[in-house]
Amino acid sequence: MSSPFPLFRLSEKVLKLVIQCMEYIEIIGLSLLSTKTKEIVRRLDYNIAQIDMTVEDVIRIRFNASEDNPTSLYIFSIEKIDNISFANETCVFDMSSLQDAIGRLNIHTLLFKDFCSLECAQLAVRHLTSVRSVNAYCPSFDDPSQYRNILIQNLDSLVHGYEDMFLKVGLDDLLLMNSKDISIQSPTLTDKIVNQFLKHWIKGSNPRMKNAVFEFADNQVVSEEIILKGLRYREVLFDDVGVDGDNEKVEGFEILRKDGTAGTLSIDQSFEGYDVHFKVF
Repeated sequence: MSSPFPLFRLSEKVLKLVIQCMEYIEIIGLSLLSTKTKEIVRRLDYNIAQIDMTVEDVIRIRFNASEDNPTSLYIFSIEKIDNISFANETCVFDMSSLQDAIGRLNIHTLLFKDFCSLECAQLAVRHLTSVRSVNAYCPSFDDPSQYRNILIQNLDSLVHGYEDMFLKVGLDDLLLMNSKDISIQSPTLTDKIVNQFLKHWIKGSNPRMKNAVFEFADNQVVSEEIILKGLRYREVLFDDVGVDGDNEKVEGFEILRKDGTAGTLSIDQSFEGYDVHFKVF
């Protein structure tokens, strides 16, 4: 039989080294032994690189995107939650209670997927007000007219659409979007709608937008001529980041807003279809 190890007789410096060798689940177990052990773990200022939460029948918390460990966030030194995912049709948890549990932590992204209902998503957006990005990949978001209050949010990023969705996006919906980065995948998106959107941008719409990606579904053919119709543009080569992270030269078109702000437009074709990228400088 091994002899007991006097863990809490160690100096705090040595104790920190010992705890750093533990798995997250062991650290959590240690913190649950008593109020004293919880305070010891908390004082170690244990930093977590990434926190993801999934709200389903139970709340799951993932640290560093590798291990699921339910715990109080109190014992770790964190300033934000990277992602909170909602996938259930009904909200099992009261949003006010969830907000209280999160406290003053900032939230980067709300992710609505699978069977998440629009009602649940609306409650999350209403109560978790520090969120900076919204990603929607579920059928309940097919009709943007039902959640225009989300479209007008001053977000950093708004990502809508997925291959299993039938997102019915139109020009009016695009013009309501007030996010810095916009990414839309929709079978109702057309080159004519993108052309009209760019004409409105030239006149002053979507003033916060810095990047927009329009992904055309169902192998829809995109006409460069239609997208550029009626626009004053010039052909340019500009730097962009490729899929491997390296800078590469991209052929595109530059258009100017009425205030002189420049935007570059490029049209890409891949095995999955056409994408139109628009970047504001």
